[in-house]
Amino acid sequence: MPASDTPSPEPPRTRPPYCTIATWVVPALGGLITFMVYQRAVEQRGNGDWLPGIGQFIIGALITAAATFGCGLAALLRREQNRWLALLPFLTALGVLLYAGWNVLRNSMR
Repeated sequence: MPASDTPSPEPPRTRPPYCTIATWVVPALGGLITFMVYQRAVEQRGNGDWLPGIGQFIIGALITAAATFGCGLAALLRREQNRWLALLPFLTALGVLLYAGWNVLRNSMR
């Protein structure tokens, strides 16, 4: 029997894990930026200020958590290679957002 001329099918191309990598890079950069903004607020505090920059810290943490959650969700939904690596930052960001949302709801109901 003669061999067929058709080559074997190519293996399916896997997507590069951009979102999985971003799930780890976003918290690092977000934490660095939040820390820099917080330190700037501490430098400029007045004599009677208690906890200067705490608002900037909370806002930075929530923005970082939201961005990390989005990248982790994208990595999981895209079924990227090694997407299990995105689970820890994804679940941590989800926990931060749920905790903050619960506190806002609980305090607004009082």
